[in-house]
Amino acid sequence: MFSFFSAVMRAKGKCRTNPISILIAVGIFLILGTATRALQLPGHPRGETAENRVDIKSESGVAPSLAQAFSGRTAIALSPDGTVLAGVRSDGAIAIWNLKTDQLLHALRGHDQPILALAIGPDGKTLASAGRDRIVKLWSLDTGALLYTFVGHTSWVQSLTISPDGKTLASGSSDRTVKLWSLKIDFPTGNIRQAQRVVVPRITTLKGHDAPVYSLAISPNGYFLVSSSWDRMKLWDLRTERELLTLSGQSLGINTVAIGPNSQLLASGSSDKTIKVWSLPRGKLRWTLTGHTAGVSAVAIAPDGKTLVSSSWDNTIRLWNLQTGQLRHTFPRQPSIVETLAISPDGKTLVSGGWGHIIKLWQLPTGQELRTLAAPPRQLPPIQ
Repeated sequence: MFSFFSAVMRAKGKCRTNPISILIAVGIFLILGTATRALQLPGHPRGETAENRVDIKSESGVAPSLAQAFSGRTAIALSPDGTVLAGVRSDGAIAIWNLKTDQLLHALRGHDQPILALAIGPDGKTLASAGRDRIVKLWSLDTGALLYTFVGHTSWVQSLTISPDGKTLASGSSDRTVKLWSLKIDFPTGNIRQAQRVVVPRITTLKGHDAPVYSLAISPNGYFLVSSSWDRMKLWDLRTERELLTLSGQSLGINTVAIGPNSQLLASGSSDKTIKVWSLPRGKLRWTLTGHTAGVSAVAIAPDGKTLVSSSWDNTIRLWNLQTGQLRHTFPRQPSIVETLAISPDGKTLVSGGWGHIIKLWQLPTGQELRTLAAPPRQLPPIQ
């Protein structure tokens, strides 16, 4: 965009240009800039990044098999018991890894476009994936089999979450809608080919956003769904599938949301560099956390409900006290933008993912780095 505008200005200086032509060029520049912002992904201040490869190092050295497992976008999902990590490879496959045994369990293939979101069910047995191909796929983590392909969105699917009872899958899309997919279906057994079918289960479409839906969160009690977008956040009642209220107060896009373990706190991170903490279900603002020097890309609330972790395009991770709203600790500045966060169920380990596909494991609350996954741009062999 900048180079286009510069070229117009250079041309204006070299020749006599009709002022109307200059105004038209500037108008095109502004329109394209607006369109670019509308397509930005949460955690990506300038949209998609180039596909990179990744090496993964363990405490004892380099682990080539892990390096094969995690190359591609930094979309990740951690199982409820903290033992299984799902990550997207550069070849489009989803690697399923047992973090306790360092064993690669599956390499799942099925999407023909980049994957933008992953979610693991509450029983740790199913994985949902979605992305630019506008479809949602449901996989068995036990067998690696594709169970179902759900169709319905008309644009990129950017966010996924599964209800605590495992009966509802929510997806947020660039088509400005949230869809609730019923998982009350009989999963196929036997022949895998018979399972790989396109289905349209009971769907509820939630409308109201005027921009792409970036992030979703379902409360642990299963009552509420929060969706965030460039324009605002919305709180929905999952029991009635109706909107309860709209929350605003952050001046730019809300990239990320998280709900606390008691279902009474909501945290939202915005491109305006702030984090806001709200009470649920009334939506009263409790804290505004400031300190990041760039947009906030991810937030996560610890299982004890007392600590919030945030990441930003300023390459930092910060720990906050949710009871006082004070900053507790800032991790060492990272070599690349940190995009995604996940906290283990015992609250002792944080997983972060960033540009360049650097995935790190940290000890909480000390911020000590436990494992670093580095990402030099080189070709890696496929998983066998």
